[in-house]
Amino acid sequence: MALKKIGIFFIIAVFCAPAELLSQPFSSYKDVVNYKHLLDSSLSSPPWKRTLIKDFEKDNGQPLFLKRILHDALLKHHTSLYDFEVNPDILFAAASENQNNTNYFVSGGGANIRYQHKQSFIFRGRVVGFRQTGLITDSVRTTNNLLQDVLYSQATPDGYKALDLRINAVYRPSQFFRINFGVDNQFAGDGYHSVIQGDQSPPHPFGRLSTSFWKIDYTVGYHFLKDVAWPDLSETYRKYMTTHQLNFRLHPKFHVYAWEAVVWQQEDTLTQRGYDLSYLNPVIFFRPVEFQLGAPSPDNVLLGLGFRWQPFKWMRIYGQVMFDEFYLEEISARDGWWANKYALQLGANAAFYPGAHYLHLRTEFNMARPFTYSHIGSMQNYGSRFTPMAHPLGANFGEILTTLRWQWKRLGAMARIAYAQVGQDTYINYGQNIYRSYTTRDTEYGHKWLQGNLKSGVSADFRFMYTINPKMGLKLALGARKMTYYELDRDDLSEIYLRLSTFLPTGMKQLYRTK
Repeated sequence: MALKKIGIFFIIAVFCAPAELLSQPFSSYKDVVNYKHLLDSSLSSPPWKRTLIKDFEKDNGQPLFLKRILHDALLKHHTSLYDFEVNPDILFAAASENQNNTNYFVSGGGANIRYQHKQSFIFRGRVVGFRQTGLITDSVRTTNNLLQDVLYSQATPDGYKALDLRINAVYRPSQFFRINFGVDNQFAGDGYHSVIQGDQSPPHPFGRLSTSFWKIDYTVGYHFLKDVAWPDLSETYRKYMTTHQLNFRLHPKFHVYAWEAVVWQQEDTLTQRGYDLSYLNPVIFFRPVEFQLGAPSPDNVLLGLGFRWQPFKWMRIYGQVMFDEFYLEEISARDGWWANKYALQLGANAAFYPGAHYLHLRTEFNMARPFTYSHIGSMQNYGSRFTPMAHPLGANFGEILTTLRWQWKRLGAMARIAYAQVGQDTYINYGQNIYRSYTTRDTEYGHKWLQGNLKSGVSADFRFMYTINPKMGLKLALGARKMTYYELDRDDLSEIYLRLSTFLPTGMKQLYRTK
């Protein structure tokens, strides 16, 4: 199988870095300035700086307005009690794509706000709107407000328009506790993708309680979701999710963590459940509660395990496993029981600082067996607004992804390449689409990884960047992207683009789509 052959590349890319580049250690993950991860726990934070660009410029007597444009926040105020910043968000992009031999344009803007009161309260908010014209895509998603990674979308005659809102607030009543609430999506792990909780899903209201003591970090999350009753995509209905995450720092260089979630719909055939009080308990295990609700269970319980290991200052190795169902007897039998539902991730990061340059290499492998994340119906699956909440390929896939970043002062370049295989559904449910009920499967046994209509593809994104303002994240980028559609009878998309932006919607940076 092709994925097995590419495993050789994985080993070479990770472990054969030039020794002369390994002179400086990683920066702490506490210094990360990536918007999605800044307020997250250490488990969710990347291990080193992803987007932080040091300002090497000296004060050369430039006018104040020019300094603000090139080096600093647009509006800011600092006192001994608080810090306050306001920055604009802009997005202008033009692209030429080959699928329809046409050009398309994206324009938009907004603002983001940051307020911090001493060390006890932090607030971040961002509201942006944008419009794409010249290329009609995702007509079903835009018509029904199901576009990925935005709060609201609407189809237009020549494209679509979208609005996104993110709010993230943290209150620390003491050094041991933290309260976090807002409107956003979440991420769990150290990889580019996650098989536990990815960040490509639309934002949703949430609340989290966290505590840290000794070598333990513990977080409970309450999530308010919406989803479609597949195959009807015309309306969305409420569903809910509670998550628990426990991190144990066994060693400064080795952490392990456990994660569990339960997903349920607001209304079933018997009652209007709302946010079930049984799942509000911050320390209870979900399986016993699920069994108390009756058999077969109406809810979907998932269990994840992960680790991060830093054997050297310049390297971090990480991994995850997600169990949607787990019966050791059936797994040991090796007869392809349909409910052997699990997903795996294994990856490595390497960061080097040769002189004033910064290099970052990431290689990871992700896979999920058929029917993983699916349930009796789409209102209990592990998705939100017609989007998988773990890996964007859903289930029944394998992926090897490599990213290389280079940065020197304000110049940078990025190359991201992914090879994936997906066992597509046909009129038969082979377990790829997590929105199809697993009750529509053909057989109980004989299911294999990558079964179905197998499609393989190479996706890539190459870009050169110049950072105009590091504080705002304003960048000018020129690049090329090939995006693979893992759908039946759908051509891939290739484009050349030019962008001036402080933010990028998911649709402008993703490598593939499945529906």
